[in-house]
Amino acid sequence: MRSQRLIAGATALFVGLALSGCATTTPTAVANHEAKLEYHADTGAELLGDSLVEGLAKVENFSATAYTHGKASTGATLSTQHETSVVGASYVTKESTAEPGTSIDEVHIAGSGYTYYLFGSAYTTVVSTPWARLPMGDLDRANDPQRTCILGTVIYMCNLVKAWQLSKESNGEELPEKLEVSADGSKHFTSAVTFDSLEEAGLYTLGDDLRSQLSDDELGTLLPLHVWVGTDGIVQKIEVNGTMDAASLDVEVQFGFEITGTPSADDLPDDPASLAPQYVTNVTADQASAFWDAIGNARTG
Repeated sequence: MRSQRLIAGATALFVGLALSGCATTTPTAVANHEAKLEYHADTGAELLGDSLVEGLAKVENFSATAYTHGKASTGATLSTQHETSVVGASYVTKESTAEPGTSIDEVHIAGSGYTYYLFGSAYTTVVSTPWARLPMGDLDRANDPQRTCILGTVIYMCNLVKAWQLSKESNGEELPEKLEVSADGSKHFTSAVTFDSLEEAGLYTLGDDLRSQLSDDELGTLLPLHVWVGTDGIVQKIEVNGTMDAASLDVEVQFGFEITGTPSADDLPDDPASLAPQYVTNVTADQASAFWDAIGNARTG
């Protein structure tokens, strides 16, 4: 999958440079005078199951942001952000990166059999035109909700949910879970994910050399997870945000997804199908896998 490959590629450099130690953190729920704190064994499993994606798949129009931020005491940093606007079956995702020329924007117009990508200057060795098109039609979210995870922002939510599920499998009842329910029915769920679950879920890549230096306990470090769900049952925000504090190194990491509004057709770009052929590279289905591998290599240098 294109989105997951590039999420991992974007974080590989920072993780490889910065991470050399860790310490545990304990998630806690935020107190609220208008809220009721609840807990039972299946809280997370119920909240972070398929219903989270299925609910979002039913929302016809929404805009969202997703982000990755990292900072190490060595000075190494990482910052990547995606903004998606979904209007029916049409969508656009715009990417912002700290490295000039490495952004990739994505556009799909309802009814088209193609999805278009606008590449920064870092990819000219792979694609000689500003745009490329690949054969991918409408996501058909209503009939296949999991395809919502293909969207460049929603994949962060899906991968964070997967990371929690993996952490639950490995930690069982020792994984903290707290649910705060407000008077209006909105929810705030607090738990944790292990550091290595984030890699297994596709949010970053840890090199073999670095992995060999870390113990199982270090790889199992818990990072706080927060999930906010609206009164309509639709996820509003999900975030992992924590610090891994080692004797000689501090590393702050943050992965998140958040609903930001309701766009209209006016928020969509012009249909890239109208672009002159000399500005668009056509990538066939047979070429797609090798194409994205090459893009990923160009991205990470």
